[in-house]
Amino acid sequence: EKQGDCAGVAVWFDCIFDGGQEGTQVNLSTAPGMPHTHWKQSVVLLGSFFAVTPGDDLSLQLTVEQDAENPRHYRLSIQT
Repeated sequence: EKQGDCAGVAVWFDCIFDGGQEGTQVNLSTAPGMPHTHWKQSVVLLGSFFAVTPGDDLSLQLTVEQDAENPRHYRLSIQT
C-alpha cells in the first residue's frame, strides 16, 4: 500500500435473475475476480488527478442513463 494519484474509477455490475425454479437465482457479475463475460468492466476517467493515500474514503455520485436513440447504450457520468 502506498500513496499515489487517482485518475479514474473502475465500475462493474451485478445482475440477479430468477433461476426458473422456486428459490433459485442466477447471478451475472462483471466484478473483478468473477468469471469473464463479454461485458467486462469499465474505467471512467475523472479528467484530473488528485492525491490519495491508503485508507482514504472517496465519495462520488455515479449516474447511469440509457441512451434515447440506442437503448443498448448507456451514458455514465461521475461527480466527485
